[in-house]
Amino acid sequence: MKKRKINPIDLGVIIVLILLVVAVVFKYKKFNADDGGVTSKVDKIIYEMSFTGVRDYTTDAFESGDTVYDSQTNVAIGKITEKNIESSKEYEFMENGKAVKAEVPGKYDLKLKIETEGMINTSGYYANKTVELKVGSEKTIETKYVKSTGRITSIESGSQNK
Repeated sequence: MKKRKINPIDLGVIIVLILLVVAVVFKYKKFNADDGGVTSKVDKIIYEMSFTGVRDYTTDAFESGDTVYDSQTNVAIGKITEKNIESSKEYEFMENGKAVKAEVPGKYDLKLKIETEGMINTSGYYANKTVELKVGSEKTIETKYVKSTGRITSIESGSQNK
């Protein structure tokens, strides 16, 4: 019988094929640790958004009971349950060099509390199972009458309040 030598090019092709098979297995196989495959649950999520320096039209357009949509995906991400309005304040420098907080005429700070059904898992909170909610992140939301960008200031699970 004739002895065959392995060509370095053939060896390289075999190694690449093995690496591709391993990569496909890692990509499509789910690795769940000690949780029996259950990593998320559907729960009530309550989050608060803050809007700074908005006009009175914006404060008037957001109403309790309005459905809020994510502007990027047009997915409903909750209903407004509370609305708080305060006069907007900014730092103003005085002639002596000191900075004081002064009221900005015609501008308001708005805080909305929004309630939604969503998914809570180890990686975070998801409104309507698709839109990620993170404290400190900016999100553009809209209702039937207004569209505005605010910052998420707090998130809590509805089961914590029971």
